Amino acid sequence: MPVNEHAQPIGVPLVWTPGESLVPVTLHGRSCRLVPLEEQHVDGLHAALCLDSPPSTWTYMSSGPFEGRAGFAAYVERLQSAPDVVPLVVLLPAVGQSGEKPGGIATYLRVDHSNGTAEVGHIVFGAELQRSTAATEAMFLMMSHAFDVLGVRRYEWKCDSLNEPSRRAATRLGFTFEGIFRQAVVYKARNRDTAWYAVTDNQWPEVRAGFERWLDPANFDKEGRQRASLSTQRPSEKTPPTTDQERPMAEDKTALSGIEIAEAGLEGWCKVLDRLAVRFETGDFNTGAALVTRIAEAADRANHHPDVDLRYPHLTVSLKSHDVDAITARDLRLATEISSLAKEAGVGFSTHGPDVLELALDTADHERIAPFWAAIMGYDAEGDAISDPAGRLPNVWFQATDSAEVDRQRWHLDVSVPHDAAAGRIEAAVAAGGTLVSDESAPAFWVLADPDGNRACICTWQSRD
Repeated sequence: MPVNEHAQPIGVPLVWTPGESLVPVTLHGRSCRLVPLEEQHVDGLHAALCLDSPPSTWTYMSSGPFEGRAGFAAYVERLQSAPDVVPLVVLLPAVGQSGEKPGGIATYLRVDHSNGTAEVGHIVFGAELQRSTAATEAMFLMMSHAFDVLGVRRYEWKCDSLNEPSRRAATRLGFTFEGIFRQAVVYKARNRDTAWYAVTDNQWPEVRAGFERWLDPANFDKEGRQRASLSTQRPSEKTPPTTDQERPMAEDKTALSGIEIAEAGLEGWCKVLDRLAVRFETGDFNTGAALVTRIAEAADRANHHPDVDLRYPHLTVSLKSHDVDAITARDLRLATEISSLAKEAGVGFSTHGPDVLELALDTADHERIAPFWAAIMGYDAEGDAISDPAGRLPNVWFQATDSAEVDRQRWHLDVSVPHDAAAGRIEAAVAAGGTLVSDESAPAFWVLADPDGNRACICTWQSRD
């Protein structure tokens, strides 16, 4: 590191020339095209983002959801007129007809030409565009234009720290997590802690090469399914030690938070309750059984063993470090290896993530009633809960309540789901005649009730660390 005449450390000398100034631009890709947002796109975008996508699409946006076209059109007009902002529409091929149709919006903003920085934001993708090849290519096209044409030194991505899908997307796309700006924004009458990510120009060649390898047509089968994930197409910035001797014991004993697990970028895996879990679509029983054998061999080598549940036609795997009763780096390493084994076997991830069911019983004195329920169910008692020693049946836990309360529901279900599945599950329950009783403790859990008033909770790992 260089120092000045006062023996103080200073930044390295910089030889850098800004590129072109940002103007509305059209970007062409194989699976999509990006064009400047115009009034002619309003109807198509309203259909894609409002009519054909759930309201949860707008949860972490500064505006929306919108009840009608007029409100959405006003949002588009505000976006178009905002200073130093260039909003682009992602156009997709219109299947079964000629031409293109809008699939979503992504925007360049906070472009600082003199310092060489730019941000991608105001990203809202409709249900058809989400998790598609076109969505990834759109982000690549914008990043390429920023580095290769605008000449930026730094390309940023910011989001609500609770927006796990956005945070996973940033990591998958090659952005580096830089920290949380606490109480950074107020929107929709609530606080936002902002998670910051960035790609710098020295990282860009590697990130670009990863995108190009992933987008190569040879990486997709005839149904358009990827053969290798994007995260495997570039070296990891944090290369883990290759031998147990190189790994500090503290790393293997340290409980990881939900955020740290999400930042690991393990495609398909998620924290559900206290475990790291995944579900694979095996297609048939023999393929699943063969994969279980490979997983068992890897588990024996690592001396770290997962729980597996093989059904026709899917396989669920869950991991937890039982010696510390938490998810640790050991689980992340084994999960990575299991994903590689599944890929080699031609097995993909299920679109239906693993859920965990628990039963909860309200009581003013769990010590008095727990022995009865443990005896009748053949369970073991563990603190304020009882559990199946075989690990087959749902755990039962006892929720403290006021002994004076009468004539109320005592049993309820706690359904733990992947955090990005909670909104859809709640919407489905309400659409089926249910009621959202309380979201006071969201996103840890939401309380819902059926038409007769019987209650259940949808739970995630968030806000529990």
